[in-house]
Formats: sequence, structure tokens, C-alpha cells
Amino acid sequence: MTVTFSLVSSLVVAITLIPMLSSKLLVVDEFEGEHHVTRFKFIGAVLDRSDKIYKGIEQKYRSLLAWSLKHKKSVVMIAVVTFVTSIISTAFIGMEFIPESDEGMFTIGVELEAGAKVEETDA
Repeated sequence: MTVTFSLVSSLVVAITLIPMLSSKLLVVDEFEGEHHVTRFKFIGAVLDRSDKIYKGIEQKYRSLLAWSLKHKKSVVMIAVVTFVTSIISTAFIGMEFIPESDEGMFTIGVELEAGAKVEETDA
């Protein structure tokens, strides 16, 4: 229950609070050519750097998408081989959804003769 509550509250914060705070903090006053102009120089530099990184990723994605659309059979074969390999590998890896917990305790069972005194077990 604790994990569920934690995940749900994290989702609520991610959907509501974070966008509101970032819209207040990351106000872009102007955009001059390739550079962001903000109230804080550091934030403008971070936005410029992240834009360059994003544009690079976007360009790689576009080329990968174009290749994938031209080679549909290869993409389907790669997906099928990956799926079959993952199914086969579960036999070798094994899986466990709830691992056995180690509580740091042990139990000792003692069986004495019928009629034995309790004081005899203390020795």
C-alpha cells in the first residue's frame, strides 16, 4: 500500500505541480536567433544546450524512422527475433516477482522425552 500511495502521489505531482512551477521559473522573455533570453542567464544557457541536444536526437530519430519505413520486413524480423529471444531467455534467467525475505531470525526446535523438566533444556 505504501508503494502504491508513493507512486500515485508522485504521478499527481508530476502532472500538476511540476509543469506549473516550470512555467513560472522558465519564462522565456525573448528568443533571438539561436539563443533564449530569460531572466536568468544560466537558464538561458541550459535551454540553448538542451535545444542543441534535442535537435540532434530529433535528427537521429528522423533518419532511423525513415530507414525503418523503407525496410519494414527487416524491422518486423528484428522485433520477432527480439521477442522470441526474450521468451527463451526466461528459462535460463528465471524470474521471481516476490523474493523470499531474510528477516534475520531463525528458529530452533527441541524435542525432549515425555516428562522431561524445563530446567534440563536450559543447559
